[in-house]
Amino acid sequence: MPQLDAVIFDMDGTLVDTLLMTIGAIEKHAPACGLGPVTREALLQAIGLCNRDFYLALYPDSSEAQRQKIEALVEEGELEIGRTLGEKILFAGVPVMLRQLRGAGIRLLLASTGTEYHVKGCLSIAGILPLFEKIRCNAPDKTEMTAELLEGLDSSRVVFIGDSAKDIQAARGNRLAVYGAGFGYAHARDSFDRIFSTPRTLTEALLRDE
Repeated sequence: MPQLDAVIFDMDGTLVDTLLMTIGAIEKHAPACGLGPVTREALLQAIGLCNRDFYLALYPDSSEAQRQKIEALVEEGELEIGRTLGEKILFAGVPVMLRQLRGAGIRLLLASTGTEYHVKGCLSIAGILPLFEKIRCNAPDKTEMTAELLEGLDSSRVVFIGDSAKDIQAARGNRLAVYGAGFGYAHARDSFDRIFSTPRTLTEALLRDE
């Protein structure tokens, strides 16, 4: 790969161990919405979907009113839990990775289907919001968000880091190499160009590409 100019990151399941917050928030608030608990496996499958599709996937038989109520309660509940954890909401090694990449002159960008409140809230809690030059979020189409982040950049000098099929789709739709966060929730493993088991090995690879 040519020298890297920028890296586009997904957030939930790639940088942030979102289930640390989501499981507790759903357990706390689902009963008030007339909804039951969900399994970790169901949550892992739904992570990366926009809120509307996320709650529809978890509760396909629920009403729109129920989904709207739990969405609002869980979004706030996640950040309440996150504030007690601070940087620990990140996968181990992520802060060092991001700072090393920035220190090497690589621009850090972020694409997420999460709401702006969720995305910037998590990044702020973890202390890494200032490291990102551009953020696109709060939309279901990650391919389009990625295209916006690439404006003014040579796509051959950018790589996408994610954990889901939606990330692969966004990268392929913009002709980007795509690496899987094996230290996160990476699945659809056969479709990533490469999988990295730790932030350190990913950093080393990206800096070799530099």
